[in-house]
Amino acid sequence: LPTIISRGTRLYTHEQTAQSDRLMAYFLNETLDPTAFEKELRSAKPTLHEANEVAHRLPFLIDPTKYRNPAGVKKMLLEAQRTLPMSGGAQYFLKMLFMGLHMERK
Repeated sequence: LPTIISRGTRLYTHEQTAQSDRLMAYFLNETLDPTAFEKELRSAKPTLHEANEVAHRLPFLIDPTKYRNPAGVKKMLLEAQRTLPMSGGAQYFLKMLFMGLHMERK
């Protein structure tokens, strides 16, 4: 069954929001707020699939020019795609990715 779930597409009504979309909003916000992200991360308890989705979508949505080292940010995002989290490591993976981007922000 996990194989089927990993290849499936989730459909949401207008009342529902994908968990990864809620987390993605923190990465795309003008002011990266680590404490608010930490609270959301603890309450959301993202799955491995949601962390992977964030890692794969983020390079297409983020504007590297808003960071001190745009080339470093691109490299960090590509590295995150290559080293996706292992089972049970979704929260840690997202937290490290967020903090890496937060430290590079102008």
